[in-house]
Amino acid sequence: AYTPMQPPIVLGMLWPGGFVRGAAPFMGCVGAGWASLILMRYNELQHGVYLKDTNGKQYGKSRIAAQEGIAKCCAARVIWNIPVLALSPLLMNRYYRTSFHAANPRLRLPVELAVCTSMIVVGIYPAQAIFSQEAAIAARQLEPEFQGLGVDTFYYNKGL
Repeated sequence: AYTPMQPPIVLGMLWPGGFVRGAAPFMGCVGAGWASLILMRYNELQHGVYLKDTNGKQYGKSRIAAQEGIAKCCAARVIWNIPVLALSPLLMNRYYRTSFHAANPRLRLPVELAVCTSMIVVGIYPAQAIFSQEAAIAARQLEPEFQGLGVDTFYYNKGL
């Protein structure tokens, strides 16, 4: 028997006032991820990351490269939250309407755990793979001391 339920968070965004209900958890997770990333890598923002050429020779630290690397990491943190916070509610809403769930209500927690865990795996690894850990940046985009050294492209460790 079908029992009416509230729409999942993602669909709830379509109703009046639903945007906050649907977007608040996502924005909270993304904001927390950004805050932790910036706090953990604050030293890189202040002092820069090491730049090297294709042969591995280091040329010094660049704050601009650090900012670019951290921005890419922030973008990845937005992407990896999408499956967990958008797909999980949709999948669980479908599951709650099945006769299997009605006959086995005690399996709700294990099923939710399995779905959320699989969505984390689906989200995090591809999001981290979008940007290579070893990033390249053109010398013309960097501070003046890295221009005119005969190197067109520098490489740096973007991080994860």
